[in-house]
Amino acid sequence: AAVYIRAGTNDLIGNRAAQSFNGMLFEPGTIGEASNQVCSNEVALGRWEGNTWHGHGRFGTYTLFGPYAKINSRSPENQNGHSSVDWSECDGFDADGNTRGLPAAIVNNVDYDNVFVGHYEAGDIQYKNHASFNNLNLMYWKETKNFDDDCSAHISSSYYENGNMALPDQATFIIENTIFGDNVKIEANHHCQEGATGFLCMPQYIFHNVQWTNLSPNTNWL
Repeated sequence: AAVYIRAGTNDLIGNRAAQSFNGMLFEPGTIGEASNQVCSNEVALGRWEGNTWHGHGRFGTYTLFGPYAKINSRSPENQNGHSSVDWSECDGFDADGNTRGLPAAIVNNVDYDNVFVGHYEAGDIQYKNHASFNNLNLMYWKETKNFDDDCSAHISSSYYENGNMALPDQATFIIENTIFGDNVKIEANHHCQEGATGFLCMPQYIFHNVQWTNLSPNTNWL
């Protein structure tokens, strides 16, 4: 990958990379003294803003192994950045059954001329002001969850053109204030009953204030 990170707390601001296997690959994990000390999939995301990934052989933007940021006690001032010894902080629910998600956004990113953009699975992550065009898959997302605040959109104020939108097969997936331009196809439930990931096959999609500006009379949306 042009940019490879193991800790989602890194800030990625104003980077541009082209023509590698993956553009930005976030692969949560720990090594060395940090092994088994951090809920690496559950850490808060840093500031990911204004990055451009183009011409990659596989993904532009890519997160792997299901980042689902959670509220926990990890901080530079607390236990040298380690999680608390209470590993329940890695869980999706607290003792009272409340979800513990910590919403974040990938802002002002541009992806073009890639094969894929997105995640296998990820939750409480929003694409805001995302421009994705001339990718085989403008968005590729297998699994997600409803936002912890119960109302935020997964995609907001974005633009997509010339490619496929492969949407998750679970949860309520919200797209708002977004424009779909020429040659965009929506592939609903795209990973249903595929392998070990597509298991629920009961998504709900909400399109709020979405514009469809496809000029080709021969292109079907779905």
